[in-house]
Amino acid sequence: MNVAFYYPWIWWAALAVGVPIWLHLVRRREADLVLFSALRFLDDQPVARARPLWPRDLPLLLVRVLAVLLLVAAFAWPYLPQSQPPPEVVQSVVYVLDRTLSHQAQDGWQASLGQLVRAVDSLPAHAQAGIVLVDTVPRVLLDLDESPREARSRLENLKPGFGRGSYAAALTLAAAMLQKAIGEQHRIVLFVDNQANQWQEDAQTIPFLKNVSIESAVRPTPPVLPNVALFGPRAERLRTAQGSHVLCTAQLYRLGDVPQASVEWRVDGKLLKQEQVAFTGDTSLTLLSAEFDLPEDRWLTGEVVVTASPDALAADNRLFWALPPQRPGRVEAWVQSPYLLAALSPDVWENQWQITVGQVDQVASDTTVIRPHVMVAELGQLRSQQLRERLAEHISAGGGAVLFVDSVSGPAGLVLHQLGVASVTEVQPPPDHSRIGYRYASHPLVQWLSSGEWGDISTIRVQRYFDMDVPEASPLVFLEAGGAVLWEIVRTGRVFLMAMPVEATSWPRHPSWLGLLDGCMKLARPEETRLVEARPGEAVRWHLGEPAEERPLMLYGPDGRAGQVAAEGSSVMFTAPDEPGVYTLRHEASSDVVGMVVVNPVPSESQLQYVDAEKARAIYQQWVVTGPDERSPDRSRRLEGEASILSQRWWWGLLVTATVLLCVETVWLVLRSRP
Repeated sequence: MNVAFYYPWIWWAALAVGVPIWLHLVRRREADLVLFSALRFLDDQPVARARPLWPRDLPLLLVRVLAVLLLVAAFAWPYLPQSQPPPEVVQSVVYVLDRTLSHQAQDGWQASLGQLVRAVDSLPAHAQAGIVLVDTVPRVLLDLDESPREARSRLENLKPGFGRGSYAAALTLAAAMLQKAIGEQHRIVLFVDNQANQWQEDAQTIPFLKNVSIESAVRPTPPVLPNVALFGPRAERLRTAQGSHVLCTAQLYRLGDVPQASVEWRVDGKLLKQEQVAFTGDTSLTLLSAEFDLPEDRWLTGEVVVTASPDALAADNRLFWALPPQRPGRVEAWVQSPYLLAALSPDVWENQWQITVGQVDQVASDTTVIRPHVMVAELGQLRSQQLRERLAEHISAGGGAVLFVDSVSGPAGLVLHQLGVASVTEVQPPPDHSRIGYRYASHPLVQWLSSGEWGDISTIRVQRYFDMDVPEASPLVFLEAGGAVLWEIVRTGRVFLMAMPVEATSWPRHPSWLGLLDGCMKLARPEETRLVEARPGEAVRWHLGEPAEERPLMLYGPDGRAGQVAAEGSSVMFTAPDEPGVYTLRHEASSDVVGMVVVNPVPSESQLQYVDAEKARAIYQQWVVTGPDERSPDRSRRLEGEASILSQRWWWGLLVTATVLLCVETVWLVLRSRP
């Protein structure tokens, strides 16, 4: 049996065995020492009784010498040369597999997966292989130092993805793997679908692939594949004169020659509406909407499903949404107008708003007031400094307010100054121009008021208002004379400012009066983030607004547990599931819903437009740069030799034995030093 050493020059360190020998020879133990005042009366002893240079503790010396020799032998890396050495690795190849949603079109995922399995199985013995997935975050499925036999089992267990990833990011990861590769030839083989918007996103990337050849295994596809998909789900609760409703909207996307589609609306698994949509002309986006009478006191989950023919990608035909229960908001009112007192009566807003009407003379002694969501006040009622400070703190903390300007002098002027009002002028419009004439139509509040369900608001008249200059505010409603009577101020909290006394307008006698108050309070109310929309595989950091309990939070999917989330104070962090759907965030062993996570595909993945192979090659060839190879000529042989030596037991046996001997020597000395 011939033993070879990978670093034979390390054996020069064997001279270190002279250190323990020298210590044993020169170190003399002086025990039972007797002091004499004079030595001349002692008889001379010219012959020594023992050899002075002979070690006193021979077994300990042998242990130390053997430990040093074993350490030197371990660092020399001994190995047994094989009679038939393994073939030298000539090339290193990294396969890049597209796992994004668009690759599922026309069974492209299954075709590429099978093609990749055959490529790995037919890999020559002188090559090593790795696999990188194009995903939301690119990841390594098979590293270069792993056996290609592992690839088949991992690919067989791999499911198609629903996210979107970057080609350039995946190629960057592949290039980093090739930096430590053994083979002298570096190759990257692409199994992607050549989606046009993917290459366009990365077209301006600077060159980063050094001395790498790129090949494409893309199967030919038409420039455009017909497809229908659903985008942008939205669900909101609306309160009209007829009651409370849930309005659901979505966008239907059409690409190619698709004549019509069938759309189904489901809530909590029940089919509530079905409609047929006929496409005309070159229309690519169609707005879908459905309105339902649904409960307000519980979570609602729904989905929109579309079916059409032809349709190359069925995985984007389903869209999910969720809606939290309507919790009554807390309102603190400081008003005196009989119109406002009647409109803010608790009987009017049962199960919607918990309204508390405060007494100005009791502000100083009232210490039990719970922080409200919204404060409603007439500025003339804010005579107390403590009440004005409470309003300022409420807005600074993110709370909302609805304020009616009935006075601009004294305390009311101080409040207006704090809100950023630069100047105020009292105006009495002429009777023939005192009606509401103009509106900021794109604002949600104005859209509700202008829907017609509350009557025609253009018939409302104003006898007196305050013309204000508010640089940081947005005017929403104007008179025919041109003055703004309703403003929105957005700071930390949202404030709606009605620039007229309640008694100076006919609005309180109009059917839209309750809708105005309800809309202002809803928009001013701080949002309680209990619903998060995420993309598949996206990293989510969610602020819950209150510290999480000690019990762990779990994310539950439609089929059971999806995983545990990490809590940090009032925030949680997790990775959104890969598959679209509605996921529930709950404490373990609890049925109370903390929040919901809605996962839907990325809309750009449904745009099944492709570039040909030549155009794609022109893009990724711009990322390749050639230059002198900085690696040493024998780098592949050295790395291969190191890997083979570490896989043998010689090296580990020598290292462990030397360590054990050093431990024995230490224990030996400790035991011997004890009396």
